[in-house]
Parts: sequence; structure tokens; C-alpha cells
Amino acid sequence: MFVKGLIYGILTIALNTLILYLTMKYFVARTKRFTILTFVVSYVLRYALLGGLLYVFLTRKWGSPLGLLAGITVGLVGFLVLRRRT
Repeated sequence: MFVKGLIYGILTIALNTLILYLTMKYFVARTKRFTILTFVVSYVLRYALLGGLLYVFLTRKWGSPLGLLAGITVGLVGFLVLRRRT
């Protein structure tokens, strides 16, 4: 159960980072049409998707909540380490 939570947490952070990357790429390419409202909507939708995934994981008992927390932590630390290297 712990390993399932760990894997799910890492995949959730990877999906969240991918969505962040794609949204920023979209906004940078279209700076003339960039508005605060579109940024806020994409921000809210990204975290709503993340929250929905975590809710489904916890209510369906697909793994350990401790494993999920560890996976999210490992994913975030990995993301920060990779960002620092580039």
C-alpha cells in the first residue's frame, strides 16, 4: 500500500508540473492576449484537478496516505532539484 501511494504521489506531482509547464508555455507564446483572469482560471483548474485526484485516491483507498505524502514530497524535491540544475 505504501508503494502504491508513493507512485501515485510522484505521478500526481509529475502531472501537475506538466500542466504548469504547458500553461506557462501557452501564456508566454501569447503575451499580447494574456490576462490575469485566464491565469487565475488555469491556476484554479490545475489545483482543482490535483485535489480531485487526491480525493479519489483517498476515498477509494488505492494506497497508503503516508505513501501518498511521501510520493508528493519526493516529487516536489525532485522537481526543485531538476529546476536548480537547469
